[in-house]
Amino acid sequence: MGNVNEHMLALPPGYRLQEYEILRVLGVGGFGITYLCFDHNLDQARAIKEYLPNEWATRLPDNTVGWKSTESKEDFEAGLKSFLDEARRLARFKHDNIVKVHRSFSTLGTAYIVMEYAEGETLSSVLDEKGTLTESELKAILLPIVDGLEEVHKVLIHRDIKPGNIIIRDADDSPVLLDFGSARQAAGSKSKSMTAIVTAGFAPIEQYSTQGNQGPWTDIYALGCLCYRALSGETPREAPLRLRNDPTPPIRMLCKGKADDSFLAAIDWAMRVYEEDRPQQIGAWRAALVGGAAIASAPQPAPVQAARTDSAVPAAKRSLLVPILLASTAAVGAAAVIVAAMMNGPVAPPGPEQGTDEPADAPVVPQTTDLIANATPAPDLLVPGLNFRDRLRNGDLGPMMVTVPAGSFEMGNRRGNGDADEEPAHTVEISVPFALGKYEITFEDYDRFVAATGAARPGDEGWGRDRQPAVNISWNDAQAYARWLSGETGAVYRLPSEAEWEYAGRAGSTSSYAWGGSVGEGMANCRGCTTQNPNAPAVVGSFPVNAFGLHDLQGNVWEWVEDCARDSYLGAPSNGDVWQGNSTCSRVLRGGSWASSPNLVRSSYRNWYPSDDRDNTTGFRLVREIDP
Repeated sequence: MGNVNEHMLALPPGYRLQEYEILRVLGVGGFGITYLCFDHNLDQARAIKEYLPNEWATRLPDNTVGWKSTESKEDFEAGLKSFLDEARRLARFKHDNIVKVHRSFSTLGTAYIVMEYAEGETLSSVLDEKGTLTESELKAILLPIVDGLEEVHKVLIHRDIKPGNIIIRDADDSPVLLDFGSARQAAGSKSKSMTAIVTAGFAPIEQYSTQGNQGPWTDIYALGCLCYRALSGETPREAPLRLRNDPTPPIRMLCKGKADDSFLAAIDWAMRVYEEDRPQQIGAWRAALVGGAAIASAPQPAPVQAARTDSAVPAAKRSLLVPILLASTAAVGAAAVIVAAMMNGPVAPPGPEQGTDEPADAPVVPQTTDLIANATPAPDLLVPGLNFRDRLRNGDLGPMMVTVPAGSFEMGNRRGNGDADEEPAHTVEISVPFALGKYEITFEDYDRFVAATGAARPGDEGWGRDRQPAVNISWNDAQAYARWLSGETGAVYRLPSEAEWEYAGRAGSTSSYAWGGSVGEGMANCRGCTTQNPNAPAVVGSFPVNAFGLHDLQGNVWEWVEDCARDSYLGAPSNGDVWQGNSTCSRVLRGGSWASSPNLVRSSYRNWYPSDDRDNTTGFRLVREIDP
């Protein structure tokens, strides 16, 4: 793939990204660089993808990534958000034929995804060498990828399937699908070049519009085109040029006799230009590929998907698209502009955000007296805003807690400025008061647990441990600490439910942030929340309390909650309870961190990682249950 020095924006060989040492560059694209690295903790090779969109950002002399201009900041952060979303979604899947994501982390002003290193040749290289594949050779590659995508499609669409994104492993000739395209797609509406987010010959018509109706059928089209190239040796024409009088011969004619007729017919089905005419789910297409299942001859209605839900191109608009594209002899880039305009129609500007400057309702004035909860006589812990601690068996004091009153709130995002997993917004009733940590658990708090139990001592990255929030903490670590603290104090300590966390984080507000609808200078510790971008967490209590008397629920460090990760609030509890699931599920984190953009510290933003994941942006705080 070339020497590192051939890539001007690449980090140098030998550079350390936490425990990972860069060896060389594996690939470079418009949205990032992929490195081969050595994991010094596990003595294994890893592939690490760095988010570095060269249209908006560049490498600075100190190796950090910086925006090229203030105008590119929003574009950069939109892609960064999707880059990290992609990582946390892919981390949920363990399929042999989908690239394994081990973790993600933020540093140097950007983010990184740590993946398995699949050693082998790309399918593109194989096809260049062999020219074409037989039906059996193609099925050995295609069907495992199809099986993996069926699982992934429950939460994510690939959007950039092509021969160059499939590796054939040297070890066993098995295929693995790489390089999902979420960041490219999120940035598409901002890009100066539409061709930057499509691969000509493999991208379907809906990807030539930033508002196109994308779903599983989008990846199915690309797979059909991949099959076409593998069997015939020819790459299909670009989708905009296939809208009428399609010059692309059907594969069932081009390769008749080379493969089973039903297999060829299934490929042609996948390659239909209009998305509603293709298979809508990958399971239906697999059935046609392997068993000659019936192929629809009429357009199928698209079901509601977890991805885009824009309606398909109406038939009335087709008649407008065709003559305009036929009249143009320009390249695909020009055709894309026409398709985008005709598919989208006029777009109304978003309305003003509701509750933009709305303060918290009925703010609770925090009590300033520090009380010992398990003293005799015990104080009344039901007083809203009460600050108290429990005493440990050795006489030390536990973390400072604050009583949060019962109440109801709207959980999720009603404004349309968030992600699909923040919807539907719904009313949650918190019927019992509870206490929540006034601050994130600090190293001082956590080190008492380490000393008492012999648990692993988390690293502080050289930032120090004095009043610093504990980082490099997994969900499992937080659970172990909560069990220990409960045993030491005789009270019940646990991670908050996701609903309890958002209720406490909003503190009566209905706006994007607890203090209002926009990031306020000096209100939270995140990249873009202050004039000076932070390079580490702040000591606890550095930023103002919210209306419930709690510090730093937004920004500073991501905070684990108890709940299993899900892609929407459909079926969520309405009483504030934990939403449990499989014991091996990924777990939710809330609040954003010092390395997050302002969008990620919104009250309703949701993140999730595997329960054993640790990095220097993850910490936690606990609930202490109160008897009513």
